Amino acid sequence: VEDHPRFMAKAELLKFFGFRRLITKLGAYPVERGASDMTAIKTTLSVLREGRKVLIFPQGRRVLEDGENVPLKDGAVMLAAHSDKPLLPVYLTSGRKPIVNKIELVFGKPFSVQKGERSGVSDRLRREIYSLRAQTREKTHD
Repeated sequence: VEDHPRFMAKAELLKFFGFRRLITKLGAYPVERGASDMTAIKTTLSVLREGRKVLIFPQGRRVLEDGENVPLKDGAVMLAAHSDKPLLPVYLTSGRKPIVNKIELVFGKPFSVQKGERSGVSDRLRREIYSLRAQTREKTHD
């Protein structure tokens, strides 16, 4: 569907035919984690030029342990700077149940990255994401 966001999925997930069909229909495309995957970078920039949104987990994975603070990868910031598109910090609560997970998305405020401005932006994004996590804890403990 044209207005749904696309998202990077670790390439290993696309090795299983049935699952590959499902997640590609949902908008996934592969990324080789731990490498500078130029195909994934070009795909992302193309999707952004089309005016579509891209979901990226800047920690390099979807699920974090409670309280885990993981440094961010530079890819999301680099793509925002090259595409002149804003970053929207989002915190996704973890869910590890085998079948049905109840998760919560908490959205921050979008902010722009100027071309060439990358130093400190990953730190800002990380602080924004983890401040959203603190907000979910406050809501669940009230």
